[in-house]
This record gives sequence, C-alpha cells and structure tokens, in this order.
Amino acid sequence: MKGKKLISFLLISVIFIVTVSSASLAAQKHFIITGGTLGGTSNLAIAALGSIAKKHCGIDSTVIESPTMGMTDVLLRKEALIATTPGDLTRKAYYGLERWEGKAFKELRSLTDRPNGLLQFVVLADSDIYTMDDLKGKRVIVGLKGFSSEGNGKALMAALGITEEDYTPIYLGFADATAAMTSGKGDVMIVAGSYPHSTLIELSESLSQGIRIIDISEEEIDTIVEEAPWFAPITLDAHYKGMTDSITSVEYINVFGTTTELTEEEAYCIVKNFWEDLDFAAQTWAALGNLKIEKISSMQGLAPWHIGAYKYYQEVGLDIPENMIPPEAK
Repeated sequence: MKGKKLISFLLISVIFIVTVSSASLAAQKHFIITGGTLGGTSNLAIAALGSIAKKHCGIDSTVIESPTMGMTDVLLRKEALIATTPGDLTRKAYYGLERWEGKAFKELRSLTDRPNGLLQFVVLADSDIYTMDDLKGKRVIVGLKGFSSEGNGKALMAALGITEEDYTPIYLGFADATAAMTSGKGDVMIVAGSYPHSTLIELSESLSQGIRIIDISEEEIDTIVEEAPWFAPITLDAHYKGMTDSITSVEYINVFGTTTELTEEEAYCIVKNFWEDLDFAAQTWAALGNLKIEKISSMQGLAPWHIGAYKYYQEVGLDIPENMIPPEAK
C-alpha cells in the first residue's frame, strides 16, 4: 500500500512539474529585433528597447545584424518583429510609394520615437557647389541602396523638385564614397547619421582644402518641411576642416518599427515602460535620455502607430495626428 501511495505521489508530482513547466514556456516570449549594422547607434537603440522589454514585460530578445538600415524589408520577411526604421521609409512602405508601388505593407506600424538622424550634403571646400540647386548636373553619391543616406537624401531633393533626372546618382558605402570624393569621381556625398561624423572628420583631414556642408536656405527649409514633414531644420556649427561658418541642414525622424503581429498588450507594455523608465534605456545609449514624449504629438506622415502604442499615447493625453491613428482604432 505504501508503495502504491509513493507511486501516486510521484506521478502527481511529475504531472505538476510538467504542467508548471509547460505554463512557464507558454508564457515565455522571445523576439528577434534588429538595429542594422553592428557598431552603429541603431544597434544601441534597439538593444536598449530590448532591455526595457526584458525588464518590464518578460520578453527576451536577440539583436541581429542586417545589411540594410531600411529594415522595412526585414519586417516584411518576418526576420524580426521590431526594428529601427527611418520614418520616411516606413511611410513609403505603408502607403505603397516608389519601389513599394503595388505592394503596400499595410501591416507595418510605428512603435515609438528614437533619436533623429541628420543629413549632410558634403562637397570639397573649394567646390563650386554652394546651394541645393547647384546639385543639378552633378554626380551625387547617395549611399548604398536601402540605407538612410539614399532614402532621406533623395526624399529631401525631391521635396525641392530635384529628381534623379537632374543628377547622376552613385551608390557607394562610406569607404568607397570618400575614395570617390578624394579622387574626383564624385561631386557631392550624402551622409545620414551623427554630426560631426567620424567618416567626414577623416575625409576633411585627408584633404588639403577640407570639406564643406551645403547650407540649406530658409526658403528651401520651408519648402522641405511642407512637402516632407518628417524633416526639421537644424543648425550645425563648423566642425570639419574647411568649414568656416555654421550652416543649416535637416534632421529626419527615426522610429522603432514593428508589425501587427506584435500584440496590443506587448506593444503597450514596451512603449509604456520605455517612456517611464527612460533613464534605464539611456544606460545603453545616452542619447535616448534626451527624448521628449511631447514630440509624439507632432510626428506624422509615417506608418501609423501600433494600436498598443496609440492607447498609451492616449492614456497620457497626447494629441495624435489623424494619419498616425492606427486603422484598428478608427
């Protein structure tokens, strides 16, 4: 009898352990997230978001490297569930513009803000190119296809009515682009990213004359912001050899992107705790600590917010532009 009781106890114990383990596994979440090429600030941003998801939402994540900064294709192919995406590229994918024509990515959503990127139109200091209109007829190095330099650079020029028929686009990465500028095979180099940029510091120091950044006029800024509201003007002090005065260029909106496969509860938890524990996120990348949630109200013209993110923004009293309200909330 004692033997039977012992066997029954062991069976019940095994069933309990299996049940608890199964429930634990069922509750466990693991996401693939991507921030682009290793060593960049995008990877720092996505790693910080992953840390927030783990700390507050019980979600583990693996950060992967991807050979594009666009990330919309990565999300479309379901190679990742959350990614760092330039705002303009989410807009094009969601609305089916340019290369997305006929294949609009309607499941794409914006999750939350991240630090802006910055555009620099670079010329040699002794170049005869001084205005954006001077780009016409020139060889413009737009960066690699799918990267922020190409997407945002072309969008800015298009806002000013400068199309690819007006210039010769050259697709090169930073190393090859600086070599082309040095050898005279390129007239202008578009760089998206930080300011000052390490690549441009090196380029300016390697040239006797140094480099300049094209100054965008106030009238051009007004046109750009009206035509492409994800851009905003920014003043840049003279940092590179060859620059003598401060100039005006533009920032472009960056977001964390996702899809409707991320549940409302998961998105709400991640976004809420991202903003309410920003100091923790900033331990991974200090720039995140400078974000202001009030900016969310002015962001528009991108893929709409995820329903979970939208509900948090409503909860804290933010006004959201009509084109950023998710279809699920209408």
